[in-house]
Amino acid sequence: MTKHRYTGTAAALMLAEGLRIASQERSLSLREIGRRLGYRQPVVLSHMASGRVPIPIDRAIEIAEQVGITPDKFLEAALCQHHPNVEWGLITAEYDPFVLVLQKTADKPLQSLSAGHRQVLQEVVADSKPEERWLSIP
Repeated sequence: MTKHRYTGTAAALMLAEGLRIASQERSLSLREIGRRLGYRQPVVLSHMASGRVPIPIDRAIEIAEQVGITPDKFLEAALCQHHPNVEWGLITAEYDPFVLVLQKTADKPLQSLSAGHRQVLQEVVADSKPEERWLSIP
């Protein structure tokens, strides 16, 4: 099998799985889904699912709804497929001002903290009474 540019991307894998489930559980053929989406050649859906062509961003939600997959996750995956070098987590993650405080304190993104720093932060957060261990004089 030839590996195409978008093979293995989350968007292609989601679409392939959605098409499989639509076929098995709802008896929808590729031709029927393609017809509902207005494609003259339904094989284009197969090309998207195999990674031969990218998912069109402007049709991602409509495709997701027809196939039966989560529209917001599929749209995010399609955006990542088109722009893999963008840090989408900055846009899609929930905003937490405390994360910004920690990053400012560290003077770098939390992802770039050392393993030791991460371990200490995890221990502090897991501790039910952190002030007794971390804020008291031994």
